[in-house]
Amino acid sequence: IGPSAPEGFHLAVPMLVSYEELTERMAREFVGQEIIPPVGSRIKITGVQAYGSGNNLISEVTVTGGLNGKLYLQGKPTLTPDGQILELRDFHFTIDTSNLLARFGNRMLYDAIREKILLGTKVEVGDRIAGLRSRIQRHMNRELAPDIWIEGAVTSFDSRNIYPVPGGIELQFVLDGTLNLTIQ
Repeated sequence: IGPSAPEGFHLAVPMLVSYEELTERMAREFVGQEIIPPVGSRIKITGVQAYGSGNNLISEVTVTGGLNGKLYLQGKPTLTPDGQILELRDFHFTIDTSNLLARFGNRMLYDAIREKILLGTKVEVGDRIAGLRSRIQRHMNRELAPDIWIEGAVTSFDSRNIYPVPGGIELQFVLDGTLNLTIQ
């Protein structure tokens, strides 16, 4: 048994928030809600769907009323500075509709829709991150076999990347720490 390396370990660990979960969250929040634009008729949200495309998350929002068609919000999800909430900020959208006024850039309508949808698109992930960290810590401190123990500690747990993958949004964390094997 020798001394542990001073640099310890450096490990990337992924965590997935599924598109299904994002879609369900957005449906609970938005389906049935109305957007009241500064000018024109009310717009009712009738459906939502989240999926990935390249490096972006796409939120497809189906609307009726003053605007009939689909809105496609596109952007990159981020974690809040405290690392507790996955949110959709700075997303941009396009409109798939036969309404020419809406298609050619009514800025007031754009802002009303964008604020209504994006302000509520947040997913609490703090508990999941804490659970992931706890599971890692638990697996690092256990008996592997009779008289063989592994003991370790995570010294840092930092979020690095967030990106769409098949099945959902992957949050990637980098862990630094120490790990020792004891054989008696």
